[in-house]
Amino acid sequence: MLLFLTCMVTDMVILRTNPEVMKSMKKMEDGYLRCKSSIKVAQQESVECKHS
Repeated sequence: MLLFLTCMVTDMVILRTNPEVMKSMKKMEDGYLRCKSSIKVAQQESVECKHS
């Protein structure tokens, strides 16, 4: 638990002192969500092809 709290505090300090980190994290999250969505669509299309 202590390690978790230490990591949280460290992350908060980094985010507050360097706004570029937050921008980078947002960009990575957006990329992850786009990738996740693409994979989901591809899986659905694959299932639909198997049932046809």
